[in-house]
Amino acid sequence: AMQQVFLPGQTVTMESKLSASDSSEIEAKTVENNCLKTLNLGNNEITGEALTRLTVAFSGLGALQELYLYHNPYIGDLGAQALADVLSRGATQLLHLNLAACSIADAGCQSLMVAIGEYKALKTLDVSCNAIGDDAAGSVSEVLAQKDCQLEKLCLSMNCMSSYGISKLMEGVAENLDGSLREVDVASQESGHAKTSFNEEIGGRNGPKVKSKFLGLR
Repeated sequence: AMQQVFLPGQTVTMESKLSASDSSEIEAKTVENNCLKTLNLGNNEITGEALTRLTVAFSGLGALQELYLYHNPYIGDLGAQALADVLSRGATQLLHLNLAACSIADAGCQSLMVAIGEYKALKTLDVSCNAIGDDAAGSVSEVLAQKDCQLEKLCLSMNCMSSYGISKLMEGVAENLDGSLREVDVASQESGHAKTSFNEEIGGRNGPKVKSKFLGLR
């Protein structure tokens, strides 16, 4: 049975309803194939409303491990919240989720983090090149601090966090230094301004170990 579906670069525009040609192909390869492990819909025009409808089909993808939705600028917070619902339901075996450049802001990130904290099995999350700021930092920090969270790599580069938000992330990492987390990328925050500095007060004598988990710090 087919285990991978790659449709990057194709225009899959889903507005009032899924297009008859593209959507039927996606649904046929997902709903009817419970062996599907990888679904790549990167570089398309999927909207948040359309993704909300498409996630209904994800309930039948019990084997899905990798979902790539990068460079879909119309997904936004609505789409992120729909994916959070999928994670909360535990409908898949999702391990890797890429939502880079999907116009996700604080509300969408917060929803995702709450769901990831409940789901626990996700290993990598890429939400780079979005509009995530300090309001979401607390939710991210809570996930990073969870002892039983399996998250290994979190990419938050090219978002809108200030030094305050990054410090919140550091606090979470400091509480879980021996956990699964290997890397948090926070490079090029605030629309590509200077790198965020490391707060030397966080982590105490474990400060160097906390800092070693971060990319993009001075």
